Amino acid sequence: MHDYTQFQSKIRHRSEILEETIRELDRTGLADTNVARSWLGYLDGIGQSLHAPLLKIAVAGSVKSGKSTLINAMVGNDLLKRGAGIVTAFITRVLTSDVPGGWVELKPWPRMNAEVQAALRLLPIFSEQARAPGDFDLRRPAERERIAYWLDRMKSEWLQSRGSIDPHFLLLERCLEGFPLVEGEMGEEAARRSFDKSTIAGHRDYVGDERRSVYVRDIELRYPVPWLGESIELADCQGSDSPNPAHFELLQKYLLDAHFVVYVIGSRTGLREADFKLLEAIRALRMFPQTLFVLNVDFDAHGDREDLDRVFDRVSAELKWVVPEPSLFAFSALFQLLKQLGDRVPKGERRHIKLWKDSKVLVKSSEAGFAAFKKEMEARIRASRSEVLAGSGISRLEMVAANMLDSVLLGESALEKSADGIKETAGQLRARHFALQSTIEGLAETVAGLNQTLKRESGSRIDRCLDFQDGQIVREALAMVEHHRAAPARRLETLDHAGLIREYYSFYLDFRREITCRLTERINLRIMEFAKQEETLLRERIREAFQSLWGFFDAALADYRQDFPGARPRASAEIGGSHGEPDLSSAALPPPFSSYLEKGGLVRGILLVKFGLSSFAGILSGIRAQIRKNAAPDTEAQTSEKTVEELFETALLRARSEAKSELLHAFGVFREDLKTGYSNRIADEACIFLLREFRARAEMAQADFANLLRQSELRGEQRMEAIQTLGRTKQITAAMIEELKELRKEIQAEPQ
Repeated sequence: MHDYTQFQSKIRHRSEILEETIRELDRTGLADTNVARSWLGYLDGIGQSLHAPLLKIAVAGSVKSGKSTLINAMVGNDLLKRGAGIVTAFITRVLTSDVPGGWVELKPWPRMNAEVQAALRLLPIFSEQARAPGDFDLRRPAERERIAYWLDRMKSEWLQSRGSIDPHFLLLERCLEGFPLVEGEMGEEAARRSFDKSTIAGHRDYVGDERRSVYVRDIELRYPVPWLGESIELADCQGSDSPNPAHFELLQKYLLDAHFVVYVIGSRTGLREADFKLLEAIRALRMFPQTLFVLNVDFDAHGDREDLDRVFDRVSAELKWVVPEPSLFAFSALFQLLKQLGDRVPKGERRHIKLWKDSKVLVKSSEAGFAAFKKEMEARIRASRSEVLAGSGISRLEMVAANMLDSVLLGESALEKSADGIKETAGQLRARHFALQSTIEGLAETVAGLNQTLKRESGSRIDRCLDFQDGQIVREALAMVEHHRAAPARRLETLDHAGLIREYYSFYLDFRREITCRLTERINLRIMEFAKQEETLLRERIREAFQSLWGFFDAALADYRQDFPGARPRASAEIGGSHGEPDLSSAALPPPFSSYLEKGGLVRGILLVKFGLSSFAGILSGIRAQIRKNAAPDTEAQTSEKTVEELFETALLRARSEAKSELLHAFGVFREDLKTGYSNRIADEACIFLLREFRARAEMAQADFANLLRQSELRGEQRMEAIQTLGRTKQITAAMIEELKELRKEIQAEPQ
């Protein structure tokens, strides 16, 4: 990061020179106070580019690929607990900072109670047994006893027969186990426990223990990582093959806002189905150019370098099916971590060090791979931040320096002309001043019209994409529901009443899980892909419109200043690449569609608000009544195969109908929110930037002829001092313009 720091220093130094020069012109009366204030205000914007913006790096991969170990190796310390659970849903973030510390944020009781109650709706209990919404509180002993009873009943009557465990049921069990551990720390609002350098390891009590982690809402750790530089966020994203759909949704959300991805692949397993699922998400977000792949080498799985090379070649070849030119690095994250720990290696892992001493070729290969990975990561971070320096910092310096040079040339001309000559020039330009202001107001109206046009065009594309009849994404989501086929796990005609009800409920769980997973994995990605395409279209449309509008603005400014004495050619007109473009990277992020399936107050993973347990309980109650009606008096517990099949099909049709109805409702709400909260915000941010730039540059370019007239009337020593000050300023600004051109070339020549 050395070169980047040097660029920062050079820009900061030149900004300070200009600021000092402006203050001198203002102090000596050689610059109008309002214009000087405009120059200083424009320079203030440089500070944002000098403070390194937060760069987010998502460390992703399948379960057990070594993501936490890799982050620890990058940090140089055994900071994160290795391995993650399947119940909790949050992302551990590590921010580079000179001062170690951090915090864990626990959920407030209202949110925790809502999540538990939503999970309870999935239990095989009927509406008459459930409390009214909002009437549940985990802090009441009776409620916890009730949950424990139902979980015991689930284990004995349901899970054993189904042979699988729903993550939501595990969540309930972990909630009961963890309640006494966190009860005293939680409140009606989110509560944080902070850590410093000496207590930072305490975060593992929450992240590494699922009894506590189910109560965690967010976690942020701070730790120094000198080779990465400041303001870097490493995110330990949970595995793409986690059985909990909420994990994949969280990963998708983070990827939307990430600048880079480090994708970890275990050398023991290579690429798996879950990897291709996540790679599809990265492709949809167009992030392959910002993705580095790490083949995390397991020394114990490879006898020699040739074996490792075969694995490397195989993974590289498989990646090329989906990634045009993958940047793949091979090294052992565990070895690199333990090597940095030295004497602090945990006792249980010291045996690895002894065994690896005999694998000198693999060790040497790992060290080279890790060094190459770090070098590439440094280069990408430096290039990303240097782009901000060139786009914002240098452009602002160029514009201020050029306007100052124009003003100085005008001031020098005023000292050479008589008062009558200045008055004559002032009279000519006053009319042009009003014309410039009229142009600015006209541009403001044009920009407002552009804003509405952009929104209308984008809104039309969104409507077509998510149209209920012709929208491909909506049709695909509905087809998922329509084509879902559920087959009973056992012969239904042999079941008694209780067994039949359990089988129907098993169907409900399978339906919910499969549709929710497919919506999260497929429909979310389709919408994200469309949103990124829409953002690209918007950016291109904005860029084209801006070029045209900047042309009008530059022409108006040229007309205004064409009679400025001594200012031909105008320095501000010769500055190239200084118009700048709005930073829309954080203007808005497209929301994941799956989050709209939670707006009814249900927890993640429940398909739709009306298709909850209470709705299904109605189906089951009707089925129970029909079973009793059709059954023989002495064999009520048995029913005919035909009746069971008909009832099963009735339940399936009802489930599909409810699901499709609520999907359409969710798509309708989502479609409008995608406009107002995403595409419209991008258009708003771009147009606000353009108007702000027009007005700021017009203010900087205007001349105060009353001040020029005073300068023309200076005599004697005051006149000589003014000439010297203006001459010195001319030298500074002219030289700086040339220096900034060279500095821009240096930054753009940095390795990308």
